[in-house]
Amino acid sequence: MVPSGYTPSQPMSFVPTFLKCARQSLRLAAMVLVTVCISGCRSRGIRIAIIPQTTGTPLWGPMLSGAQSIARRHHISIYWNAPTSEDNIKAQIALLEQVIHSGQYSGIVLAPDHALALMSAVQDAEAAGIPVVVVSSRLSLPPGPGLSYILNNDTQGGEMAARYLGKLLHGHGTAAVMGIDPAITGNIQRERSFEATLREYYPGITIVARRFGAYNIPHETQVAAALLQQAPRVSAIIALNPAAERGAWNTLLAEHRAGQVKVVGFDQDIVVDGEQTIKINAIVEQNTFKMGQLAVQQILDDIHHKYVPPLTWISPQIVTQPPSPIIAPAATTNRKRSRSS
Repeated sequence: MVPSGYTPSQPMSFVPTFLKCARQSLRLAAMVLVTVCISGCRSRGIRIAIIPQTTGTPLWGPMLSGAQSIARRHHISIYWNAPTSEDNIKAQIALLEQVIHSGQYSGIVLAPDHALALMSAVQDAEAAGIPVVVVSSRLSLPPGPGLSYILNNDTQGGEMAARYLGKLLHGHGTAAVMGIDPAITGNIQRERSFEATLREYYPGITIVARRFGAYNIPHETQVAAALLQQAPRVSAIIALNPAAERGAWNTLLAEHRAGQVKVVGFDQDIVVDGEQTIKINAIVEQNTFKMGQLAVQQILDDIHHKYVPPLTWISPQIVTQPPSPIIAPAATTNRKRSRSS
């Protein structure tokens, strides 16, 4: 359209003005696009590897769900892989080294199968500049730049188990402890806390047997059978890991003593149906869903040079049969620290 009052001899001064406005609009649109990309796309391309002790169990499945809930929010990808069993330490080390040397991952979340054996590989990740968050049970490495811990509060879990057993036995009886594993730091912490609490508050309950164990159900079944032969009148069994839970339960079923001998276990494993009804008297459960959420968020915070707590404690909960969940306090952290680029 030609503006009114225009004659061919007059210059079209409105054309440069129009072009100037168009350029400004384009610049503004570009600025908006860049801003949206920075705020909404900066996590794209980030890949986080999560290596639990094993997969396909009620203990570690929730951790994947928790990690995915944060990953979807930030549009990042999760690689999930683990050994077929918790006692395959070499397989977990190989997976960790494969992730480190691939150069494809921005961070690692690890639930270690062994407190000492994984140290060298984790140090390799630190040297490569890959942040690592260790969950559930700690390694024999102090936290520092590139390494933080999100741990189950096994001291609190041991106290819960002792107090529950004390009430279950009305303060009198005998107990045997199965599944003691010095290779897992949290396992030893829960065992010591359980016995200390029992001595202090329920001195009428005596520990008559202690058995070392590992993540091997057939072995733990044999251990439980031998234990019941040596201590046939034991009132209760404390199973410090899922394999010990299964071993104790299998043996009690085979000897038709299920229900006669009380069983308190650690780490969710034995369920009956879709309602998650447990078979044994009680299980002290880890909140691995929360661990997965916090671990992925801490990797992102590390990448973006935000504050990351070196150590976070997650409270367990005890679930009983019949079901009556006792929820423990929420996660707590100690002092915060920053990670600089």
